[in-house]
Amino acid sequence: MKLMMAMVLGCATQATQDGAAKAKAAIQKVADSGSYKVKFTATVTTPGSDPVVHEGETVRVKGGVLFIYAKASGGAEKRIVRVGNKVWVYHEVAEDWVDAAENAAAGAGRGVQNPDEVLDIISKHLEKATLSADGNTVNLKVDGGDIEKIMKEQTNQGAMNYKESSAEIGLALDGSGRVAKFSCAAHLASTDPALKGKKVEYVASVEVQSYDQEKELKFTTKKGTEIPLNKEVAEAVKKATTK
Repeated sequence: MKLMMAMVLGCATQATQDGAAKAKAAIQKVADSGSYKVKFTATVTTPGSDPVVHEGETVRVKGGVLFIYAKASGGAEKRIVRVGNKVWVYHEVAEDWVDAAENAAAGAGRGVQNPDEVLDIISKHLEKATLSADGNTVNLKVDGGDIEKIMKEQTNQGAMNYKESSAEIGLALDGSGRVAKFSCAAHLASTDPALKGKKVEYVASVEVQSYDQEKELKFTTKKGTEIPLNKEVAEAVKKATTK
């Protein structure tokens, strides 16, 4: 019996070590890539309410530049450019790119809209990672404030008690050992007294479409007219990507 237990513990330890090593290598390969394009979707389901879906695509260019198109249930759209900590959103009425923080969109370009941010969160929890039997998926669990960071832009501030919440994360790897897909399933405790004892379910997926191909995301209006970057945004992008 003791020998069997030792073998089981040994296998579990090895799985954790292998998972951590593969995840670390995969995340580093993403960081080293010149650019990548992803499609993302996130669904929040509150008991007694219809699911709210956020979806879109992101192109990340090395240098801390993100081009993001996001759409939510009901048809609301956001076009976002993030350069480091500076963020602009396209204002349809003004027909121009405006400062996100000055237009009630300070959290734009965060969470699943920003895969680098999510992978950075995961990299801090690799001691919990385990490798699937086929060696192609790394799994781990997170809780507390890290769930909040992943969910930015999908919930209102103060709506969830993250200390009482939990989440399972999966990293699927491609044949080159890079991240092919990120998935998250979270069970969230609401701060709403009416939902006491119930969980809000959050399911997110970020799937890589390509590496080192796209260098930008072409933005268009609902009518299909191209939206160019203004001078300020274009210069910030050029400066960041030509360092």
